[in-house]
Amino acid sequence: MKKEINSWGEHEAKVRMSFGNATGEHVQIEKPNVTIDFDPNFTVRSWIGRGIILLIIFMFFVLVKRNYFLKAVGSSKYSLSRVQLGWWTMIVICCYIALWSDSGVLVPLTTDTLILLGISAGTAAAAQTIDINRVQALKSQNPAAPVEPANAAHKGQSFLFQILSDHDGINIQRFQSVVFTFFIGVFFVFEVITKFEMPDLDPGILGLMGISSATYAGLKTNEGKN
Repeated sequence: MKKEINSWGEHEAKVRMSFGNATGEHVQIEKPNVTIDFDPNFTVRSWIGRGIILLIIFMFFVLVKRNYFLKAVGSSKYSLSRVQLGWWTMIVICCYIALWSDSGVLVPLTTDTLILLGISAGTAAAAQTIDINRVQALKSQNPAAPVEPANAAHKGQSFLFQILSDHDGINIQRFQSVVFTFFIGVFFVFEVITKFEMPDLDPGILGLMGISSATYAGLKTNEGKN
């Protein structure tokens, strides 16, 4: 293992090294003042990677602002499950591009990374099914009534308050899900920066995320019934 410093920080990496001059002649390691070019494409690829990441982030927020991504079905309120799916999608894709831009290698996605994406996607799918059933139930009761009243309670509320609250206000299962998702996401990024690879997470962390998501999805069916 060799210490390697690049534009994203210092990390441990397995490397193969050979020494030679411009004519291809083998150079003894003991020879002083040997200049080694590890990766002639590093600078260009690094800036391309940064540009792609910035473009993806820009496009994501533009689409969010135009209400294409994160709003609940039949509502102008931000959906917690969709926000979580967007959070993990952006973290994984940006970390993956960052690793490629500095190493030049498409690093393998770990099983834990796929599990995290699967949990967030499954939660979003379950929440959307619940929202669709709610909208259909309201339409069947009164087809002429709007799905969302013009004076809905979330109008004017902050983004954070919207994802933490249901029709009755902030509830504990949403708070738990937001806190766990945020800190596990920060931990994931930290692991990528320090180890320079897609992390293998502790099974307890994955279990914690799964329980939190299942609790949110299970209790969502009763939101607004009190």
